[in-house]
Amino acid sequence: MKTKISWLIMLFMAWGLSFTQAAAPATPKAFIRQFEKFVEEVEKSHQEYKLEDWKLAEEKYKDFVKTYYPKFKDQFSREQLEKINYLQGKYIGFLTKSKFKQIRDQAKEWLKYASESSEGFLEALFGKENPGKEKTTEEDKEKNKQGEDI
Repeated sequence: MKTKISWLIMLFMAWGLSFTQAAAPATPKAFIRQFEKFVEEVEKSHQEYKLEDWKLAEEKYKDFVKTYYPKFKDQFSREQLEKINYLQGKYIGFLTKSKFKQIRDQAKEWLKYASESSEGFLEALFGKENPGKEKTTEEDKEKNKQGEDI
């Protein structure tokens, strides 16, 4: 039984390795075609991407730029290089847009709690003598108390 499982695991690993190798572009045209397909997928889905999705996208992007591109960089025509630069810019634009959305969402969340905690925030920022807070003297407290009694 163990040998059958071991054999299946080895077969699966070999299949996975061959699949991974087959996914690597073999020509400059294949590189551009695959890179373009990748950027189109990001364009289509980036608004629903979570952190894990962006991590996977970044890994794929790095494969294209750092692993595959150097293999073909001397074989690209000028038009192909322009296309690659365009695709890189487009991908980086979607990534940046997503990061700004994350920052905006975090700022909204912070602002929701800021009004509730603003006094503590200002005290931490400026010290006990908060310049935005009026000083309440004992005399002011007494006047307010007398006003309540009326």
